[in-house]
Amino acid sequence: MSDRQQTPLVDSGRSRQWGSVALTGLLIMAVVLATGLTPALGSLASDTPASSVVPVPGGGGSEPLQGSGGGGAGNGTGDGAAAGGGSQLGALSPGQETSVGGSLASENASAFQSQNDEVHFVVNADRPAYWRTNAYDRYTGSGWQQTGTPSAYSAPIHPERSDRQLTYSVQLKTAATALPTAWRPHRVRSGASLQVTPTRAVHAAETLPAGTTYTARSSRPPRDPAVLKATGGSASGDVAEKYTQLPPAEREALTPAVETITAGATSRYAAAKRVEAWLETNKNYSLSVSEPPADGVASQFVHDMEAGYCEYFATSMTALLRAHDIPARYVVGYAPGEQSGPNQYTVRALHAHAWVEVYFADVGWVRFDPTPASERQAQEAQSIGTGSGSAAGSQGEYTPAGVPGSPGETPPTNNQQSPNGTQSGSATGGSGQPQPGPSDTTAGPAGAPSDGSPTSSTGQNGSASGGESSSSEGSSQSEDPTQNDSENSVERSPLNVTLNRDPVPGSTVLVTVTRQDTAVSGARVAFNGEPIGVTNETGNVTGTVPYTATLNISVTAPADSATAQRTSHLATPQQSYRPLTLRSAQPERGERIAPRSSTQTHAQPPDSGNNTTKSYSLATNASVSILGRTVTGNTVRVVAAVDNVSLRNASVSLDGEAVARTNNSGMTTLTLPSAPGNATIRVERGEVAGTRSVRLPELTVNASSVAPLALPFTRVEVTATLNGSAVPGAPVRLNGNEVGVTGPDGTLTTRLPLADAAALEVRKFEQTTTTSIQGIYQNIAIAVGAVVLVVGVLGYTKRRSGVRARGVLARLTAFLVEAVRWLSNTLVYVATTMAGWVARSIRTLHAALRAVLATLRGKLSPKVLATRLARWLQRVRQRLTSQTSSIADDITNRARAVQRGDAVGSQSDYRTFREAWETLLTHVSIRRPYNYTPGELAAHAVSRDGLPADAVATLRNEFRAVEYGHREPSARLERVETASQAIEAAVRDEAGQAEDSSETGGAD
Repeated sequence: MSDRQQTPLVDSGRSRQWGSVALTGLLIMAVVLATGLTPALGSLASDTPASSVVPVPGGGGSEPLQGSGGGGAGNGTGDGAAAGGGSQLGALSPGQETSVGGSLASENASAFQSQNDEVHFVVNADRPAYWRTNAYDRYTGSGWQQTGTPSAYSAPIHPERSDRQLTYSVQLKTAATALPTAWRPHRVRSGASLQVTPTRAVHAAETLPAGTTYTARSSRPPRDPAVLKATGGSASGDVAEKYTQLPPAEREALTPAVETITAGATSRYAAAKRVEAWLETNKNYSLSVSEPPADGVASQFVHDMEAGYCEYFATSMTALLRAHDIPARYVVGYAPGEQSGPNQYTVRALHAHAWVEVYFADVGWVRFDPTPASERQAQEAQSIGTGSGSAAGSQGEYTPAGVPGSPGETPPTNNQQSPNGTQSGSATGGSGQPQPGPSDTTAGPAGAPSDGSPTSSTGQNGSASGGESSSSEGSSQSEDPTQNDSENSVERSPLNVTLNRDPVPGSTVLVTVTRQDTAVSGARVAFNGEPIGVTNETGNVTGTVPYTATLNISVTAPADSATAQRTSHLATPQQSYRPLTLRSAQPERGERIAPRSSTQTHAQPPDSGNNTTKSYSLATNASVSILGRTVTGNTVRVVAAVDNVSLRNASVSLDGEAVARTNNSGMTTLTLPSAPGNATIRVERGEVAGTRSVRLPELTVNASSVAPLALPFTRVEVTATLNGSAVPGAPVRLNGNEVGVTGPDGTLTTRLPLADAAALEVRKFEQTTTTSIQGIYQNIAIAVGAVVLVVGVLGYTKRRSGVRARGVLARLTAFLVEAVRWLSNTLVYVATTMAGWVARSIRTLHAALRAVLATLRGKLSPKVLATRLARWLQRVRQRLTSQTSSIADDITNRARAVQRGDAVGSQSDYRTFREAWETLLTHVSIRRPYNYTPGELAAHAVSRDGLPADAVATLRNEFRAVEYGHREPSARLERVETASQAIEAAVRDEAGQAEDSSETGGAD
């Protein structure tokens, strides 16, 4: 249609004005409605079909969630996050504190809310694991802090206390400061400088670039529920105080709740599982969480909030356990990731995760993950391919690595969802039975949906039985032939037998007998021919699986088939989005559990439709764990289980001899043999058995003499070791007498007795080990013989050379004394000389500066300045020449003194020099010479008394060297005597001239 043919929307300006007003009003109403409805629609994110059409923050879209970070920088989602926040790595660079609802970095949304599929690192390992980057001990109410300071890495980080080892290599795909490791890390090999946090996480001192590769080995601690149930609840004082800390307000708010949740729990493990199950059952998983409270996050989540993500679940479980005085800590890192190849796992930003570690005595820290795994993996499946880090074709099937989050759980299976929010795969529990999604209806007590809406199920005959109620007695005889044929076919169809779990010897199972969709009541059920009971009106009966290799379940239906009641839907337990095996292995009181299919190894054909037999192959290999130190004579706890089911009332034998029986927890105590070697512990009941062999190391002792020869009263060092490790506190006996105990390093130092042999005995761990030092008298003979030999050599030398032994000893002694004195004098002289040189240098520098300033001011001519400089240089040259000559004379004189054997010459030389100095002072015209310095006396003697300058300078220098430096006067004797003679000659000449002058004057 042309423009002329188009009909105008308005005909006048007035109409256009009213139209604009109406349009503005509609827009305002739309904004108000959107503002009010968006929070309400937030709960629909990733849970209902509405989430695919309503843009909800934090849902499956690619827009980052803003405003809920609580102060931290984590990865956002999608392109925006990759571009703006990709360098903020959250769990790859954790700090010493973190807020719940915020991130581990510094700004934007939480790393644990991230839906960014950017790859953070790739792991090559033979099995997946949770990748740990840090743990925190102090809860502030709004977040977590890590107390203490990191220490330098030193292998091993943890002693290898477990036979289960995991070796893996990691390649970082982006920069990081933390090295993800599996718990418990033992060794990490990297070219970087590493540190270990107080909670045993491995960090780098500097940021590691993308492409960094390292290898590590970790020891996996015991996670068998039977072992954890048997461990005691005690912990060291430091662990209990540090890891049960809570703000007073939080403890007060959480204690009533945790006491209710854990009521009746008989062990620390049972209490932890109840807290975990309560969170999984009563709280929903959602990334769409409002701004976290400023304080009291755990209490707010437990009492007020309905949904949260891993930070909230982990924080709440840790706080609840601490309120119950169970040591626990908050851990961050990454979920196992996605299996991207054989033995290869790709870990992305969206796998950032938080969980809990609970402390068990004799075991250590054990991981518990209270966050519902199925919902979390469903969210991961929706997010894969939406971020900037995704590659083409990444929209394929999501295959998360299956790792049980907590002890006793089975790995969660793939629960991938299609973009429209429906499941594209089946999420199954451990039995393979599909589990309902979040929108599924929860069954009520009578098997009907809780909302009252009818449900339908199709039986084996294809008829729809949903919504059909039980017929009354009067309507049981229907005149409709079709209806009669249907009922007859039900009676003739075979019985169906299902169990609620895989049968394990010793476990209690729920047997459900049905005929198509009809519960069969009154049926007699037997296990291996032993009756266990009769089914009730819901077709259920419970029994304990026998300790055999095969379970044969035989069922005999009642003869009167009219007693079988037809139900519209089989009773099912209250369903959770998590698999049933992750919640509880046993039904709660009053809870009806749906039958679950198990692998049928053999089924006999039914007998006229009223009898059937079903066979199962049972596991008969029991696991045997030992809690305690495996050393001779030590009492340890033995725990036995089959597929996490305690092996109760089983016989326990040690090296073939029965010593105990296990209790209801599958545990017993026994004392290990006192002899070192191999010990075999066997636990068995019926056809179920398990064996564990342990090596009991031998106590070794070593004794070594501190002196070159082991002589009486010399020291000897005793060292006790066990399997290469020091043994402290071991009593040590010497020739039957206790002399002490070994120290922390396993050593003890004592003295040898006056005896030919010293027998040393060490006792520890019911072992007695001895060693001895033999031939002490022989060593005495060797020492005496050596002395006699030296004396003989000296005597022979005396006879051959005529040298007296006394003279040799005197010379040797004199030489040693002279060497010591010379060394000490040299050191003192060097120090004194350096001090004098520094003082003279300062004075010279000061005089030079004054002369230069005087020259610049015109008070001193340059010629005079040059003359003074020349004279100073001449004096320096003379001083160096004099000192060099003095050193040469010193060496010469000492050599001559040693050759002459002059041992007492130093004292007489010293007196001779004193006499020379006193002689000089008698020729100086100063009344009190001892009040002046040697330099002042020498200057006065030259300038006023006319004594020869060279001779006076020699005496002055030697006085300083001998009196101040403690130099031997004999080294300067000849120079002193020469100088003294020159002074005396000058005095005599002056006296002679004076006499001549007086005689001439008298003649005149």
